Amino acid sequence: MGAAAAANPNVGQRDARSERPSDGDIVVSRDPRRQQYFTIHQVPGAPQISWASRDAAIDVARGFALRHAVDPWISDGQFTTRLLSHRSPGRAKGQ
Repeated sequence: MGAAAAANPNVGQRDARSERPSDGDIVVSRDPRRQQYFTIHQVPGAPQISWASRDAAIDVARGFALRHAVDPWISDGQFTTRLLSHRSPGRAKGQ
């Protein structure tokens, strides 16, 4: 491995946009019944709670993800993207 590659912690990691949420991950998405709200659900599963603010929903999702060693994601209906640039420590170890 070259010096430039060794200095880049992302070398060898897959592009987050090409991945999909795993079982247990948390997804924030717009509430289909109330478009001004954002829901949070755990994969697989139905929406469990909704928030009037996208930022509040993301904060809750990140907090849950950190406590439970899962990854937080956001979905706009077309694309689903991991909110963090790296896998959670539990997921990085294959748990």
